[in-house]
Amino acid sequence: MIESIDTTKVEADQVGIWFLGQASFVLKLENKVIYLDPYFSNWAEEMSKDGPVTFIRRYPSLIQPEEVTNADLVLVSHDHLDHLDKWTFPSIMKHSPQATAIMPHHSKQIAQQWGVNDRIVAIDGNETVSYGDIQVQSVKAAHAELELVDGGDRFLGFLIHYKDMTFYFAGDTVLYDGLVETLQQHDIDIAMLPINGGDYFRTNLGIVPNMNFQEAAELTVAIEANMLIPYHYDLFTCNQENPSYLVDYLYQHYPKQAYHVMALGERFIWTK
Repeated sequence: MIESIDTTKVEADQVGIWFLGQASFVLKLENKVIYLDPYFSNWAEEMSKDGPVTFIRRYPSLIQPEEVTNADLVLVSHDHLDHLDKWTFPSIMKHSPQATAIMPHHSKQIAQQWGVNDRIVAIDGNETVSYGDIQVQSVKAAHAELELVDGGDRFLGFLIHYKDMTFYFAGDTVLYDGLVETLQQHDIDIAMLPINGGDYFRTNLGIVPNMNFQEAAELTVAIEANMLIPYHYDLFTCNQENPSYLVDYLYQHYPKQAYHVMALGERFIWTK
């Protein structure tokens, strides 16, 4: 997988995307590599084994944390176990000494407890960080609700701007007042959205909801994104969704809306 990322040639008007399960992606913009919410271990299983539900992987990670030597940016949307991973994040920062991480303030405080004390930029919603030609703009996320902790937004999504391309990675979020209007201000090429939704029974087990497949489809259309890529439906049996429901909904209601359901480990090259 790392060799595939390193050897893939990406032109200036393209993005290379690798799907690694749950909310974990790799984006490649020319020669820059971005990891999104990398979860490459069994940390969530270890920390939930004595709880009401255990988050057991349906398949092993395609990448081992110590293999990641090529990260330039690491974007972490929030501090939940399958997004900010104690057994993955410090290893990436150790083995990719060139990497800069961007995350909410609360997430940074947690990462610092693990010994990662530099190269982390903490941001709130609607702030922008530049990394060379790449601009990362944060968007407030509501993982059940908007939440402030340690003086900042606990949950974020990210708009990634590169030249004339913009990609939206929502992190974990439900829809909330103002999100559509915020995203409509940008010409979004690819919207990467969770689709697992939520329900009474999962909520009672402590599983925090996201938007569902219908909401993801409607959001994509409302913000006029060129393409939708769904995620957060495949890794844990206790929190799955069938992406074919999204496909059927788009087919029935928005047959002109482009989408791509990525296979696990797939490399997808999108051209502007």
